[in-house]
Amino acid sequence: MKKLFLLLCAVILSGGLFAQDSLRVSSRQPRLEDVLQVLEMNDVFIHRFDLRSLLKAHYDVFFYVDEYRHAEKQGRVRRFMFGPNVESVESYPEEDREAVRKMFNLAPDEDEFEVIKDVTLTFRVVDDSLAYISASSSGLGMMAGEVRLYPVVPDQGDAFYMYSTRPFRLDAVADADAVEIPLVFYGSAWYDKQAHITRFCGEDEIDPQLQAQIVKDVPHFYVVGMGLEKLPEEEQ
Repeated sequence: MKKLFLLLCAVILSGGLFAQDSLRVSSRQPRLEDVLQVLEMNDVFIHRFDLRSLLKAHYDVFFYVDEYRHAEKQGRVRRFMFGPNVESVESYPEEDREAVRKMFNLAPDEDEFEVIKDVTLTFRVVDDSLAYISASSSGLGMMAGEVRLYPVVPDQGDAFYMYSTRPFRLDAVADADAVEIPLVFYGSAWYDKQAHITRFCGEDEIDPQLQAQIVKDVPHFYVVGMGLEKLPEEEQ
């Protein structure tokens, strides 16, 4: 009987030790980083910016797309006009003003309300030689336009395309009547003949003056930015 009791104790103890040594995997919900990584693997890139610091002044806001080849500007290929960042109830017909106040939760003595507080820039490849660039702002809608893409190695029979993005370094900008702020660099990879590989590597952020080494390496790119034009006082 004593031997049986000792045997049962040994079995129980060994079972406890086995349970302590066993491995267990727990399930977790995907993180935002996981979703973004999958999107980027499918040539979709998303960049979001907070514009509330601009609400201290009244601007007409637009977003632009400039094209470059071998670091030389080719021209402005897209311009998305978003309008004023701050609006006034007084700019609406008198019969609509009460509805506007309710829509934006304004007190009876409040006249101005914020319109453009953020922007999301999205880059999406449609086919090998075409991508869509869109700009959207909360509660305001979205504008989009197509841009042309170029193969990594031009004039090659089996064309290969590879584009990616880098954010610009967001330096403070002096206040002026008209300002343009670059936000996102969207460029092609290049073929390294010495290493026999395709690259898109370099700085994680691009300086606004386009002096980064990656700018010199990328054969074709777009700069997507925001333009601000200060409104005259009579239009504020």
